[in-house]
Amino acid sequence: MLELVSADTPLRSLPMLCLDLETTGLNVALDRIVQIGAYNMFGPQRSAKPALDLLVNPGVPIPSRATHIHGISDAEVAGAVTFLDCVAQLQQALVGRAVVGHHIGFDLAILRFEAARIGVCWSEPNCLDLALLVAALEPGLPDHSMETVASWLGVDVINRHSALGDCQAVVDMFAKLLPLLEKQGITTLGQAMSVLDSRDDLIRQERRAGWHSDPKTGYGLRQLQIQQELEHLRHTKQAQAEEANQQLSNGAHALDIQTRISSTNQQLHRCVIDLCINEALANGDGEPPVEFDAIIIGSGARMESLLYPDQDNGFILGNLGNQSRVLVGQWFEDLAQTMCDALAVVGFYHCPGWVMASNPRWRKPYDDFQEQVVHWIKTARGDALHYCNIFLDFDNFYGKGDLTRSLRNVVFREASNQRFLTRLYDIHKDNTGAINWLGRIVTSPNPDANKGKINLKVGGMLPIVTAVRLLALHTGIRGQSTGVRIRKLAESNFLDEAEELLSAYEFCVYLLLRQQIEDHKLTRTLGNYIPPESLKPSEKARLAKELKVVRKFCKRVGKVIRRDIPTSIP
Repeated sequence: MLELVSADTPLRSLPMLCLDLETTGLNVALDRIVQIGAYNMFGPQRSAKPALDLLVNPGVPIPSRATHIHGISDAEVAGAVTFLDCVAQLQQALVGRAVVGHHIGFDLAILRFEAARIGVCWSEPNCLDLALLVAALEPGLPDHSMETVASWLGVDVINRHSALGDCQAVVDMFAKLLPLLEKQGITTLGQAMSVLDSRDDLIRQERRAGWHSDPKTGYGLRQLQIQQELEHLRHTKQAQAEEANQQLSNGAHALDIQTRISSTNQQLHRCVIDLCINEALANGDGEPPVEFDAIIIGSGARMESLLYPDQDNGFILGNLGNQSRVLVGQWFEDLAQTMCDALAVVGFYHCPGWVMASNPRWRKPYDDFQEQVVHWIKTARGDALHYCNIFLDFDNFYGKGDLTRSLRNVVFREASNQRFLTRLYDIHKDNTGAINWLGRIVTSPNPDANKGKINLKVGGMLPIVTAVRLLALHTGIRGQSTGVRIRKLAESNFLDEAEELLSAYEFCVYLLLRQQIEDHKLTRTLGNYIPPESLKPSEKARLAKELKVVRKFCKRVGKVIRRDIPTSIP
């Protein structure tokens, strides 16, 4: 049990730990620590050296939006300590000290959930939140961000969003705030903590965000249960690599394994959204106010995912009726943010292009979605064409599916026109596979970790997927997966090289799946690149042969789309 500092201790001689965390996001129950910074303080004076200055491996990918804020990437924390490695050091630093920080309730909530996640007993220290103290002294401030509070106190903030940089700003702000508190007769820790209660409006906001463990509502217990359930789902996701390896060893076809992976991924998505909706009910937010379909976009919709998919999802909302558009929109915005953050915990990293339900572009009532998609197709230029290319394949993983099927019919009807298909082909025309006109396999020239490797997704699988989809739209053939589209095209006499294409596609999937399994074994980041040296001479020769088939097919599809030759591809 942590020994608490006496409430009678004067602020000017109060032993404190100034603490700040950088994290993967702002959801205290789901996000993880990536950096811990702390200074010992004795009143307004701080120690010369940091008490803690640690990068922390969160055990999950760091979303790009978080890296954009604090500058910490997956590569930087790859060899860092875990929270389990450093929690004892943190607890020792807290002994005999109160904690001070800006919006410190957030940091303490993150620590509470991190400790629960690894089964470590956590005791809450006394704390002083500078944001709440300033809010109590000056209620008229427009907000209580560090920038606003620092400006009001006349403090310069240097190295913002680095743990030690923010700690230094808190030290400087506390020194400026102390005489203002003393003028109000606030001289002890107990008096300062009592002042915090005067801003119960802000405390209620913090409680709703999960910053406080509330035994009356059981919020903290529910969040821990949710975290445990997400951990279980994450283990299921991680087990896919081992299962895929076993299936490959037993002679299973790569495309069958791909389908199983995709099916499991959709089931995990359903479990996550069920969990999030149940949490909304427990919080008193009610059931979904209107019918909706949660959709998965791209490879997941085609049942063509491998072991390292990002999130590509959205919400199609049903008829709002007489309900408030604003209130309905807020309900689904909250659900979308919670769902996307939870999926990231499970192992589906945030989409770098923000193709997620948390983005309003991919979360709309049906009529608005239809209007948006039709506009994209009719415009067929710039961003509109890019969004169309993303949205051509989608399916529901949650909901009845009626909204999805209806919108898919609209997309299929509108996207089959010659002008749109020609422009869509133009953005893919230069990607005819990772092989040049001399028949040599092309590797990445980029000066990074993948230099000299083969991008088998972009240079092998994707040209087949896009060319087959273009031909299917052109000929009116339906089908969700690439394999189904190839077979239907062949059955309708639009394609005579179906077996060659299926062979090329499956071989690319097999090689990439095998590489991802190997990367998983070696705890390397999974991706879409294969080192040429990992291929046997016979495999390299076969890959070159398969890629020649892909290159030839893509070029012929271009001629078909441009109507230079008859539709049938001999």
